[in-house]
Amino acid sequence: MRTFCGEVESEGGPILNLVDSVIERYRTATTAEEKKEAYLLLCNTATRVEDFLTRFKQEMSSKLFKFWDKYIDMILLLLEFIRAEREGDWELHLKVTKKMIPYFFAIDRFNYSRWLPVYILDMRNLQEKALDVYNEFL
Repeated sequence: MRTFCGEVESEGGPILNLVDSVIERYRTATTAEEKKEAYLLLCNTATRVEDFLTRFKQEMSSKLFKFWDKYIDMILLLLEFIRAEREGDWELHLKVTKKMIPYFFAIDRFNYSRWLPVYILDMRNLQEKALDVYNEFL
């Protein structure tokens, strides 16, 4: 079984070095054109890093790795929900709430799993049914 550290050293090392150099290139850019060019390169590099991490996650078969990976996903979802609430971002609130529904099924929270889809549907139709209330949320 390969470890993440071993994987990074063998395949990811050049990618991480590339990320460092692209970030440094962006920081030292002086003109708008140089910054734009460095930004596009950084976006391309970020895609490569994401592909690398996705490939690594697919190859890992350890139950412990899968557990912690799913746990991190749930924590990130929770943080995204907190962000939506604090910023008052209505669309993000609905999006994240929709993503939470499978977890309520998994932990046997029947009322949440039963009523959240209804809540999402009602809130999506709020603009048509009660425009003045909908405008208060925006």
